[in-house]
Amino acid sequence: MLIEEYNQLKRHPDETVQQFSDRFNQIYHSITLNVRPPPDLALLHYPRDFDSYIEFRLRERSPSTMKQMQDMVVDVEVNLKIIEEKRKAEKEEKLNSLIKK
Repeated sequence: MLIEEYNQLKRHPDETVQQFSDRFNQIYHSITLNVRPPPDLALLHYPRDFDSYIEFRLRERSPSTMKQMQDMVVDVEVNLKIIEEKRKAEKEEKLNSLIKK
């Protein structure tokens, strides 16, 4: 049952990166050693549990441990949010400029 839950893992829309990482770790480490996927496979699995933007950025950085990957995903998410906010501000600025004309 835990293996199936592990295979079906996905980050929930309202879940923080830290909450998801905690849930991932809890499920992964609850799987008995004789059937638990090896750490290298977990490194391949973990990024799939996020949206494609985060997955791509994580794979691009090539972390060698789960700890590194889980630390990186926080930075990746922050950077993506900054980019998103910047794009929103640019769109608002363009809209305001058009309205003034």
